[in-house]
Amino acid sequence: MAFSMQMLEEDNREAVFKFHAPVGDGSYGFFAPEPMLWIVALTLIMLNVLLSTMLSVVVKTFIIDARGKSNKVSPYLIGYGIIIPLVFIYPYYFVSIFDVRNKLIKFLCGAIVPTVVSFRVSEAIHGCEAPHTSKSAGAYALYFGSILEICYDRKKEQFVKSSTAHILDSLKNFAILLCMTGALYSLIDPYNLEPFLDSHKDEEWYSLKRLNLMQLGNNLVHALLFQLYLTVFCEGLAIATSLIVGYKTKQVMHNPVLSATSPSEFWGRKWNTVVHGALKGGVFKPAVRYFGRSVAVFSTFLASGLLHEWILTVVFRPHPHELTGDNNDFCGPPNCFTPVLWSSTAFFLWNALMLAGEASLGHWKIFQWIKCTLPQPIVTALLIMLALPIAHWFCDPYIRSDMFFDGQLAFPMIRPIIPSFAI
Repeated sequence: MAFSMQMLEEDNREAVFKFHAPVGDGSYGFFAPEPMLWIVALTLIMLNVLLSTMLSVVVKTFIIDARGKSNKVSPYLIGYGIIIPLVFIYPYYFVSIFDVRNKLIKFLCGAIVPTVVSFRVSEAIHGCEAPHTSKSAGAYALYFGSILEICYDRKKEQFVKSSTAHILDSLKNFAILLCMTGALYSLIDPYNLEPFLDSHKDEEWYSLKRLNLMQLGNNLVHALLFQLYLTVFCEGLAIATSLIVGYKTKQVMHNPVLSATSPSEFWGRKWNTVVHGALKGGVFKPAVRYFGRSVAVFSTFLASGLLHEWILTVVFRPHPHELTGDNNDFCGPPNCFTPVLWSSTAFFLWNALMLAGEASLGHWKIFQWIKCTLPQPIVTALLIMLALPIAHWFCDPYIRSDMFFDGQLAFPMIRPIIPSFAI
């Protein structure tokens, strides 16, 4: 049977085997991951990587090598005037040309690479890239083209090569993460990903009514789901990178929701170090040169918020087949989801305030006593509570839409078997 992108729109998997259990509906099935989702996602991501590697030649030649020359305006015009605008426009055409319908694949191939590329261009304009990345065209192509950051040995002054043992260990971790994500999916899928019944869930994102225990429980589940998603897909991408270019990549996720002990550790060292590194080079370092640390931190989180607003427009832009109406100009539920913008920006600005609070008050004895005396899980729980009550500001568009339902094709799941009756 010929493959079509339509095959990844709905979960039509057949159960590998069925069994009975004395809970719920009693009859359950085990559903294996859909390999085509992984193949399509990886193929489109690698096509993006190839294009960004080619773009690295332009950035290296006309921005990095042009810095310090007589015409200082050119790098800014080329970077901010041409390349970055094209990078943000390009995904809309990419997902259309390749008829990408699955919203998870839209997110993976339409948002990740452009995000990293745009900030690395800004980093290059301001000369904030690490010296070893731009010492040659080849080194810069490897750095610029790779989504994940390649490990670099500063003593030996060379990128760290991968090994068979490392790849096998990564494959083991990938399999474990795949099963863990599938297990969480299996538990929350019957409840439409919201296992705690919240009577105020349809209120606006900023409504105070949503600050309740049921919403808090759902926010924790969603935070863990996001963490597992980022971890498993980045682990898979790390394996692909090691196999294709032969180098190790830095770990992206470090279990932040269950192990971080401060806002700076959560956002700076444990959560999505790919985007953290891109924002640090492309926003924070340039801003701190001119405006100081406080403005740089605020600017970085503002840029992150605006970036995520843009991602929503890429992921949830209606596909032509979803449009209905007399003029094909209407797109409503359940086919389409129109996210409410600016809640993501508000979420990230709130977290910028938390970092500012840590910088200003973190040395107080009470906070030092908490960090040094209380068990780590309690410290982490207290930390997470600074943002968890409003996590729906960020999570709502993804949870309320069908993006995570599109994504469940990627994971092994146990689900109730719905009997079919002959008519």
